[in-house]
Amino acid sequence: MWIYQELDYVVLEAGLGGEFDATAPFDKKLTLVTPIDIDHQAFLGNTIKEIAKTKLNAVQKSAILAFQKHEKVYEVAKAISDERVSKFRRVDEYIDIDDKEKIQEISENLSLAPYLEDNLKLAISALKYLAIEYEVKNFLDSRLFGRLSHISENIIVDVGHNTLAASSILKALQGEKYILIYNSYKDKNYTEILAILKPLISHIEIIKINDERAEKQEVLQEIIQDLGIVHKIFKKIDKNKKYLVFGSFSVVESFLKIYRADSE
Repeated sequence: MWIYQELDYVVLEAGLGGEFDATAPFDKKLTLVTPIDIDHQAFLGNTIKEIAKTKLNAVQKSAILAFQKHEKVYEVAKAISDERVSKFRRVDEYIDIDDKEKIQEISENLSLAPYLEDNLKLAISALKYLAIEYEVKNFLDSRLFGRLSHISENIIVDVGHNTLAASSILKALQGEKYILIYNSYKDKNYTEILAILKPLISHIEIIKINDERAEKQEVLQEIIQDLGIVHKIFKKIDKNKKYLVFGSFSVVESFLKIYRADSE
């Protein structure tokens, strides 16, 4: 932060999010709130109301809410706004017809999945709030690696790791079948995640991740079996088959190390 002190703008990405996040103590002009869903329950709470309250308590002055599928998030935002001076606005309050046309063009240029287009709307709403002009050409090289990223013709990687990400992937890839390369941390709702992704899965290949938070292999195998999904241990890629690598940053990192080593 000392290094950044002379900059006009600093964009900080929260870790788990919320009032106890490492980014929370810094003075913030604006907070952008992506869709809130059940995630990181051990740290944030067990219900949408609890999680939303923990996350939105980090807002200091103003916040823009992305479209939320849970109405409870808007209720919590209103309650917090009524209690203090924090102001919460919705993304659609900033996006006008001209913005929609630009967003559509940018999305087509970058081949954005629907949920990434929603993130783009939130980013542009921040530019509007800060009175920063933008053009389509500013987004020519702004693809975010790790979100439905094609690293080859037959391999897609995504660092998503919760039910919301799984639902977004299902929507974006519906109608296709993939071999899912997967693993999960113990605190993730992997049963529901895999149930959501099941229509996309031909079978699952479990990849090892070196992290003490990783679920035990036998536990994960039992859950996969209970879901009626064929599975085995990941060894190598078949260039004639389609793969989706999903589960966390650790899963994608482990896969890329193996993939790059095999490619050399």
